[in-house]
Amino acid sequence: MFLHETNHEETINAFTRQQWQPLLDLIPEIESATAFGQWSGGETADQAALVVPSCAPGPVVSRFFEIVYAMPLIISFDWGAWDEGRTIASDQNFDLDALDLPTLCKLIT
Repeated sequence: MFLHETNHEETINAFTRQQWQPLLDLIPEIESATAFGQWSGGETADQAALVVPSCAPGPVVSRFFEIVYAMPLIISFDWGAWDEGRTIASDQNFDLDALDLPTLCKLIT
């Protein structure tokens, strides 16, 4: 299930602590994870074929996806045209704590 861009802020801001709890409960597992996925592929299968590399998500990533889709926190919007998101994602020193919850949810989309 997805949130629509026209009402995502109201929906996200109306979530109760109980609705956020499954995601909050995942924090210790995220913080203690040593890997978030496993790369495979990239090798040559034969002289004419290359196996395209891909990443299989680790268990904590799979649980994260299950939770954010079930809540739902995934927003349907044109993220490719979202200039603010591009700026945020490209700056490793960006202060994510300064963002509101709807903007943080757009980042995980």
